[in-house]
Amino acid sequence: MKKIFVYLVALISLALPYSCDKDELTQGQSVANKVNSVIEKEGVVKLAVLDASVSTDVMYVTYSRDFEVKGEFVRVDNSYYNLSQLVKYQLLYSNEASGKECWMRLYIRVQ
Repeated sequence: MKKIFVYLVALISLALPYSCDKDELTQGQSVANKVNSVIEKEGVVKLAVLDASVSTDVMYVTYSRDFEVKGEFVRVDNSYYNLSQLVKYQLLYSNEASGKECWMRLYIRVQ
């Protein structure tokens, strides 16, 4: 009986690591993939992060060209934001003298 128990424990301990799905994405990683896909597809050149809990009707928005999606975070200048807190995004198109540019606003729950 003791031998069966030892074999059973060994079998479970060997099978346990393989039962976890390592390809499963977190919510933040899934959102980051979507945001990155939109950035690449639309050719986003400027990005702004806004607090989703604040009305943007009267808010001055500062955009940056220095941004990057890293893992489940987006870096804008020297600040990092967790994309798992993304509420929505918005694409805007400018008609500057240099040509049409795509800008992106990320509305994130900032804590």
